[in-house]
Amino acid sequence: MKPPISLAVPALTKEEHSALKALREGQANEGQQVLALAVIVKKFAQPQDLLFIPGSPDETGFVNGRAFVAAQIRKYLTLPVSETGE
Repeated sequence: MKPPISLAVPALTKEEHSALKALREGQANEGQQVLALAVIVKKFAQPQDLLFIPGSPDETGFVNGRAFVAAQIRKYLTLPVSETGE
């Protein structure tokens, strides 16, 4: 029997947590901004995870929604501002 797939988010380090708080407060330095964005995309949205969970359409939908957020963030980080709709 396979172990169940976890939808849990990996624990944050103190540095990652501090970076997120500094970002929220508008006080993040360059390194904290990069770290906070990496946490949001890699740890929270987890696009690298398996996006299909056999026999579990609810979990499959959840992980795909989570990965969609990462895809949109990555898209707009690389898209020239001149190509944005408004």
